Amino acid sequence: RNVYRELREFTLAEFGMATMSETFEEVGPAEADYRRYFSEDSKKVKEYCEGHVKNVFLADTLLSLSAGDVSDMDKPSSIKLTAKGRRGNTDFTIALAAIRLEGLFEELPQYFRTKEEPRKNESEEDKPKERAADWWVNPFAVEWRYRITAPLGYKLRALPSDKTEKVDLLTFTQKYTASADGTVVEAVLKVENTKQRITVEQAKSLRDAVIKARSADAILIGFDHVGHALISAGKIKEGLAAYRQVATQHPTEALHKIQLSQALLTAGLGEEARTVAREATVLEPKSAEAFSNLGVVLENDLIGRPAKKGMDHSGALAALQKAVELDPKDKEMLGRLAILLEYDANGTRYAEGAKLTEAVARIRELKKLDEEFEKEYEDNILYDLWYARDPKGVLEQAALLPASDERRGFKLAATAVLEGSDEALKRSLQMTTSDKERSTALESAGELLLRVRKYPEASALLAEAGNKQDSDGATMQRAALFGKTRPYEEVKSPASDPRAVVQEVFGRILSGKLTFEEFQSLTWGNIESSDSTPEKQFQQLVTSMKADSAGWGLPQVTVADLTLSNMHFSVDGDDSLGYKVIIEIPGESAQNVFVVREEGRYKVVASTIAGNSYLPEQFAFLVLQSAEKNNLKAAAKWLDRARESAHQNTGDDPLGDQPFPHFWIKGQKAELDVIRRAALVLMPSLELKGAYMAELIEARKAAKSGIERDRLGMVLAYAYLSQERWAEVPPLMQELMNSYPDSERVFNLAVAAYERLGKFEECDKLIQSRIQAHPDELAYVRASATFEAFRGEFKKARAILKTIIDKGQANDDDLNSYAWHMLSIAAPIDQETIDMAVRANDLSKNSNFSILHTLACIYAQAGKPSQARSLLLKAMESQRLEEPNSEVWFGFAMIAEQFGVLEAAVKIYGRVEKPKFEYPGATYTLAQQHLTAMHNLAKAGAKSAGQ
Repeated sequence: RNVYRELREFTLAEFGMATMSETFEEVGPAEADYRRYFSEDSKKVKEYCEGHVKNVFLADTLLSLSAGDVSDMDKPSSIKLTAKGRRGNTDFTIALAAIRLEGLFEELPQYFRTKEEPRKNESEEDKPKERAADWWVNPFAVEWRYRITAPLGYKLRALPSDKTEKVDLLTFTQKYTASADGTVVEAVLKVENTKQRITVEQAKSLRDAVIKARSADAILIGFDHVGHALISAGKIKEGLAAYRQVATQHPTEALHKIQLSQALLTAGLGEEARTVAREATVLEPKSAEAFSNLGVVLENDLIGRPAKKGMDHSGALAALQKAVELDPKDKEMLGRLAILLEYDANGTRYAEGAKLTEAVARIRELKKLDEEFEKEYEDNILYDLWYARDPKGVLEQAALLPASDERRGFKLAATAVLEGSDEALKRSLQMTTSDKERSTALESAGELLLRVRKYPEASALLAEAGNKQDSDGATMQRAALFGKTRPYEEVKSPASDPRAVVQEVFGRILSGKLTFEEFQSLTWGNIESSDSTPEKQFQQLVTSMKADSAGWGLPQVTVADLTLSNMHFSVDGDDSLGYKVIIEIPGESAQNVFVVREEGRYKVVASTIAGNSYLPEQFAFLVLQSAEKNNLKAAAKWLDRARESAHQNTGDDPLGDQPFPHFWIKGQKAELDVIRRAALVLMPSLELKGAYMAELIEARKAAKSGIERDRLGMVLAYAYLSQERWAEVPPLMQELMNSYPDSERVFNLAVAAYERLGKFEECDKLIQSRIQAHPDELAYVRASATFEAFRGEFKKARAILKTIIDKGQANDDDLNSYAWHMLSIAAPIDQETIDMAVRANDLSKNSNFSILHTLACIYAQAGKPSQARSLLLKAMESQRLEEPNSEVWFGFAMIAEQFGVLEAAVKIYGRVEKPKFEYPGATYTLAQQHLTAMHNLAKAGAKSAGQ
């Protein structure tokens, strides 16, 4: 009959602390004391209850106390307390209630709940005497009943198992039940003691068992947001729908918009996440959480990547600053703001544009809020002060912190800047206790010095580190390399030296400082090609070099300094002939840069920087310019330079290689007509028009041999195709086919022209005639498949490619085309198509943009958006794309459509650019088909709703 009962009800909030109530009653001899206590001094009772809820519920204060009439002996005595506490808490994805077990054993005497601690330096006389008498403990039962209600949109994660176990002499039972919909959990926990008399030995054993049981982990009852659980299980479409449903049902609450925006960001739909996050701030303009969430979302780019080009850095800063203003006591928000201040607008940490001084101030504000929490950011202050070029501040901050390898490195680096490397080396002996510790500190300091361009100091410290702890000599080699390094701005040849412009272009591109306008002023020509503008070419070059710099693990400007300081130049030429500058960089292959002097200064004509070759086609204009000035020697020199990268083909097709090598031999006699003709052949096809084309046509008429005439005919054909003069190609190709009926290159040009003219009958006739003449030649079979796809017959195209695949003769392009064409067929993606796309990707070693893109789109269409996203990011990496291009946007639009976020899909499909020539199966064409299908679906849905 000695029973103590509690009913604890947790109503988990939609966000933050739960509301919890506790109703307890005492039955048995202790009831009289219980009634007496709660009927006496109300102030004392309230103080007790305040302490109780703070301990049991982790509450800040007691919200209410209801004791009823404890003097009424006809009714059970009960007390009800209500509070908000952290024992139950909800964030944006999970709600948790914790059941602690200590209180279940409170009816036992203190001895059984107290661990015996050994006493040091205690004499035998002072030791307490061992208990000899048995213990007398009243039999009792303590019963806790819990009722835990989930927040809106959350469901039970997993129900704990029922248990009945012995805690020595006690019986401990646990029973759990849940409602059918998983939103309410009920639990009964009961500890019973039925033994009154306990021997001394039994008491020791019981005490050990009780102490162990009281120290057990809390029992956690967890509820997942339904949407989050679905997304975690890979059911992203269903998860987003669940989030959206709750947000729609509660349109005036910012919380559900916040949750939806985070889910969209997780799914990679960064742009849609931004829209929804902003809606949350409009709904509740005083919500710190809404603005904090907006800041987090804006830290990502439009496809959900953090700190990448396309992030809205200024917007994120403004949002987080607003959040901190609304809730200045939220340490998490303040810490997040401090970290964001360490980045610049391009997502580069500790860059010149980062607000490092402000970051330090924000972190120091954290210390006022929570000193323990601020300790997580102590090293951030060191980094911020260091990159803000405040070595004195670094020393002052490091002096306040416990020692570590990293902090010793900061101290030594700051000392080297303020007092010189010799003093830093001396200090390193004082602050370390072993060679290994000293070497580690010196190497850390050296790395820090490199990042702020203090190269002599870095070299000295790294050399000492390597001298003490360098088994392979790598650190010593780095020290020697940095010993020769200076800021790239100081590495200058005289303006009268052609190397000067090379140094300027290299230094400013590598450091990320060069603008397109400056690049134009430093380069000659800037000719537009058929597939990109000069500005696009420049951006590709910058992106490529930035990607290469990232591999060094150093700031871009440090890479620029290293590169320029350790370049070796070989120069060939003079002002009248132009220059070929050969650049050698340690660890890199030699690169060529071509330079001319124009309008009193040197300019770069072409280069092979970062593998991006400005093709020697540009030399054609220099050749013609020199010829017009009667400088035939210079004209011939530029043709020789072009010839170095253009070689004759030894294949079976006499018209199969590029024509230029057949019209100029390096070192040949510089005759004007030969020079001009070679220049016209070399000229970019897009630029070969007007007077230039007329001159080439005349040269063709004057050709001394049939093969020479036919090769010039090929030059004309390339120009016609590049300039979309399709109708002029077939007659020319027919003429060439009469001379070379087996030329695959002539055949391919003719097919391309027929396809673009829409002359499908003539095209089919040509292809079939070649297949009949050469049934085993795969080039013609592939041309047949391409032709069928071009006229929209994708099933036929796949059937033709399948014949190649079945014979085991397919290459990665065949497999890729077979898979891609499936996207144009109104049918589900089958496993065979997926297998073909995977095979193509394996053959291309997971590195070909087009094949990665195809596999991604196939996965997206097949309902595997997570795999699709991963492959799209890999495709971007293979092309060194900082932001998605049209092809990548198409893939992300398919993913958005699969997720059921049609507004986002429409917007993203709209980013797929229309090509100069539209054809079936192109990314743009497919995008338009998806847009039409979604429009028709929406229209049908609206009509159905109206009926």
